[in-house]
Amino acid sequence: MYLGHDEQVEFQEEEHILLFKFNKRMDTVHTDDVMNDIQKKIELSQRDKPAIVFDLGNVDYICSSFLRLTLWVAKQANKNHEEFEIKNTKYDVKKIFQYVGFDKIMTIK
Repeated sequence: MYLGHDEQVEFQEEEHILLFKFNKRMDTVHTDDVMNDIQKKIELSQRDKPAIVFDLGNVDYICSSFLRLTLWVAKQANKNHEEFEIKNTKYDVKKIFQYVGFDKIMTIK
């Protein structure tokens, strides 16, 4: 299942994993387009303490709105005793997460 108007995010829900695979630059327009859908999927998940995974393998740019979204997800996961992981992060994107200190509060691979 895709989220967003032009399929920016592919969503898969498995037994204990909510996987969001991002397919575009996550600039303000794309992030705002999918933010509410992602928040609803996480809030309405019927799984018992799922792991939430953001796969950024196809993303080469993130904006402050995307950082805000990842921080919200990390807080939700922490509040609900769930795991949150960002994986397949390209070097330049990973450096942004490190620069703002997110690597200290969430798993970034």
